[in-house]
Amino acid sequence: MINDTNPRYAWKIFLFPLGILFLLHFAKDITQDVLGISTFLDKLGDLKEDASHLPDWLLWIYHWGWVNATLAQPLIAFFVFQTWRKDKFNKYDLYIVSLVGFFLIMFLWAYFLSL
Repeated sequence: MINDTNPRYAWKIFLFPLGILFLLHFAKDITQDVLGISTFLDKLGDLKEDASHLPDWLLWIYHWGWVNATLAQPLIAFFVFQTWRKDKFNKYDLYIVSLVGFFLIMFLWAYFLSL
């Protein structure tokens, strides 16, 4: 039986759409950026940032960050589905919060470069 007064229940409800969102965004990244295929997912989190004015060392960090953020997307989804099977908060929850925080920092950086 589901105990809806448990904070873990609310966390699980929040995580499910988050996992789906990251899987869809990863599929968009693969189809659009790697394969060059245009799909209906192209509008999902697609920013047209201009990083040309960044110094070379910062541009390298920016690209390194996005490679890691792209690789983190399926990991986030994997950890979300792993944590759904657990009844208590665990290390997967910490991984999810850390990776989503990193992804949000990278997204905000790209957003400010697109302004």
